[in-house]
Amino acid sequence: MFFGRARVLVMYLAVFACHGFAQLTVYVSPGGSDTNPGTVELPFKTIGKGLTAVGTNGSVILRGGVYLMGSSKLSLNKIGQQGSTIKLWAYPGESPVLDCTGNTSDGISISGSYYHLKGLEQRYAGHNGINISGSNNIIENCVVHDNRNTGLHLTGSAAPGPSNNLILNCDTYMNYDPPVGGNADGFSAKWTVGPGNVFRGCRAWNNSDDGWDLWMGTGTVLIDSCYAFRNGVDSWFSGSFNGNGNGFKLGGNYIATPQIVRNSLAFDNAGNGGKGFDENNNTGGQTLYNCTSFRNQGNNYSFRNTVVAGQTHIFKNCVSVSGGVSISSGTQEKNSWQGFTVTAADFLSLDTAGVTASRNPDGSLPPSLFLRLAQGSAMIDAGANVGLPFSGGAPDLGAFETSVVTGVRGENHESDGFMLAQNFPNPFNPRTAISYQLSANSFVNLRTYDVLGREVAVLVEGVRGPGSHTVHWNASSMPSGVYILSLQVSDGVLGTKQYYVATKKMVLLK
Repeated sequence: MFFGRARVLVMYLAVFACHGFAQLTVYVSPGGSDTNPGTVELPFKTIGKGLTAVGTNGSVILRGGVYLMGSSKLSLNKIGQQGSTIKLWAYPGESPVLDCTGNTSDGISISGSYYHLKGLEQRYAGHNGINISGSNNIIENCVVHDNRNTGLHLTGSAAPGPSNNLILNCDTYMNYDPPVGGNADGFSAKWTVGPGNVFRGCRAWNNSDDGWDLWMGTGTVLIDSCYAFRNGVDSWFSGSFNGNGNGFKLGGNYIATPQIVRNSLAFDNAGNGGKGFDENNNTGGQTLYNCTSFRNQGNNYSFRNTVVAGQTHIFKNCVSVSGGVSISSGTQEKNSWQGFTVTAADFLSLDTAGVTASRNPDGSLPPSLFLRLAQGSAMIDAGANVGLPFSGGAPDLGAFETSVVTGVRGENHESDGFMLAQNFPNPFNPRTAISYQLSANSFVNLRTYDVLGREVAVLVEGVRGPGSHTVHWNASSMPSGVYILSLQVSDGVLGTKQYYVATKKMVLLK
């Protein structure tokens, strides 16, 4: 069927064909042989063989299974160029695992440029899981865990340092440098760092030190729509543990570098007085827009030092829940600690049970009620316009808008002709009607999830024409509770350009 695995394969082929350069695609499998031709039927065995075959302009597609990397790190040191990216991608629907057991150094070292890693899992390296010193690379939908230092680390040996790298929809967890645990972060960009590096849609949890650590970083980093939680917790019962446990540590040692964080969450970070968002003696002006910080052991926000001349801190539309705020200077506008009384009733849920749930098929973060504002909260439509998309009369406070927050067409309001209606009836038992509207021929994904982020039903997956559509969900086999309805609308050919995203809460009462 076209809209199953075949559809994904067509998307891959379209990406491969869109460049003006002739590209070679080869396949690698743990059960293959390096004497094979590297086809999908007769794949190579080793990743190194595949990379050698494609040079600086091709795609290495990894079949699922465990790749035993041995004592050597995977060194990606070729210099590609724009339009001829070196791709190291998972085969659609499969999970290749790079097992670095026995390695005493980094698992993957990227000193080259224009690499694109996608859909890989890396584990058990003796140092960093992935170390990036090159530029113009993309790490997408990768999982990095159980390494002996930081999960994914950016740094360089000479100025300007790694630049214009995108870390997209990646997870890092359980990285630990024994026995103290004071160095292993989830993500880091430290020391010599160039401009243009972005972390987007990423999660860092249960790492022994910090979720993000920008210690002495020399270049501005953008952290967008990311979660940092439960870092600095001694999950290894070491007996001499002393991880810092900050969610987002934005610098260090009085190096004045402005950093930018927006639409991000920090919660339940602990360790050595772990804070949610912390300047950590970075004397540059930090910018935080629409962030939420909850129940961290130290302050939820800690920005205490004097900022260098010509810079200033900016905090707008941020929320603090169950924790302190210590900010000594800067511009503060429309934050929860400025005239709002924040209680549990302001949120749909304070339950963290689903925060590590599996991601959506496209790699984006799973739907959840956690820390989303409830109808009636005074923080809805109460923020300042900071240039981010919003719906309603003004932005909401905190990391989430109460309705549409992503868009390709302008701000993606319902006036663009796309709309997801509230199910009816709601609450319901056991059937409910769900209506949506399209203004163009579109690829539609309409799914339901439980509050842990687990998919429970696929209601629509395919191309639908313009106009109004209604489907029914029969939840007779499901327990009573809250469910999330998620609509994603993309272009009607390959589903690669997103037009509209919306979620609704449904209540099943039996």
